[in-house]
Amino acid sequence: MKKNLLKQPLKVTLLSAILLALFQILAVSALAEGPVIEEKTWNGHIWRYDPIVSKTLNAPALATTVEILVDWGWSGSPGQKQTNEEFEVRLPNGQVIQCDDYGDEELEGQWIRCGSTKFEWDNNLDLVVVFTGDNSSSGSHLFRVTVRWYGSPPSSKLQVTVDCTGAHFSGETNYPMDLIYKLSDGQQATVRVEDEFSEKVEWNPQIDGSYGPHNVSAEAELVFEGQILSSDRDSNDQLICGSVPVPSELQVTVDCTGARFSGKADHPMDLMYKLSDGQQATVRVEDEFSERVEWNPQIDGS
Repeated sequence: MKKNLLKQPLKVTLLSAILLALFQILAVSALAEGPVIEEKTWNGHIWRYDPIVSKTLNAPALATTVEILVDWGWSGSPGQKQTNEEFEVRLPNGQVIQCDDYGDEELEGQWIRCGSTKFEWDNNLDLVVVFTGDNSSSGSHLFRVTVRWYGSPPSSKLQVTVDCTGAHFSGETNYPMDLIYKLSDGQQATVRVEDEFSEKVEWNPQIDGSYGPHNVSAEAELVFEGQILSSDRDSNDQLICGSVPVPSELQVTVDCTGARFSGKADHPMDLMYKLSDGQQATVRVEDEFSERVEWNPQIDGS
């Protein structure tokens, strides 16, 4: 007799089923897993004349956890009745996933999930599929084993700095990620980075050799599968580039009316003055300039 999914006897009590499900949930949630980094599927036929097949899958880099899902599929000719088309999958940690005989050609083209498991594993995975029927089985049936590798959680570091030449983005990631940046001059782009990285973007137009002060900024994010893992920003609203300019001429004179400051500045700069009556201030000057400050109180006529 075939074993039908809808007609198999209840083998566990409701309480034991609940406890088993709770244990599985707790066991899975306790695993330190990151994203799925690789998935492979192994299909094949299994029967009593070729009762054992095996395969080794290499663990990808950064793998920490593996999930294995096993499916049963019908294989035969129309009208052919087969019995005890069963198999099991043996795993390197000692676990076994059993697949029963679920029916005949009414299940053609369908995959029936026998079971699954997930456990911590970072080595190569040896899989063995074993026919567990008997001599009454006249044909073969199909198996499918899906293996999902989970990696360590993604991590990243990011630093953004700006200077007279441009913006610098540096950091480190353990997976390939998108570096998304934006500069105050309007430039923006996405760059794929991995491991230790250092990216430089020059200002457009360049400001090298221009004295300033310049107001510049840059910001960036590291994004992994749509999730922002790191972000940073740097700015400078008083960026001076090139050598510090000096005035070509500065003259200070005082008379009865006040103080006079005159001269010539090759570039915009601050004129900082202080008078004997206590007045002091800073005035922005450029090119030829002349500034006059009256005494307070005035001393004219005294």
